[in-house]
Amino acid sequence: MKSVQKMLTNEINKTPENLLQEALDFVMFINYKHSQTQTKTSTGWQSGFFEEVIGG
Repeated sequence: MKSVQKMLTNEINKTPENLLQEALDFVMFINYKHSQTQTKTSTGWQSGFFEEVIGG
């Protein structure tokens, strides 16, 4: 139970900068994964991106 509480405390204590960095890391990760599997046409990137994120 203590570890769950510690995890929650860590989440609560995150600054907006930490959260922004996590979001950027996530986007960069998706972008990287995507570039491994798709051609980089803008429409292909967008449709593939939304398919991956939404799970379509």
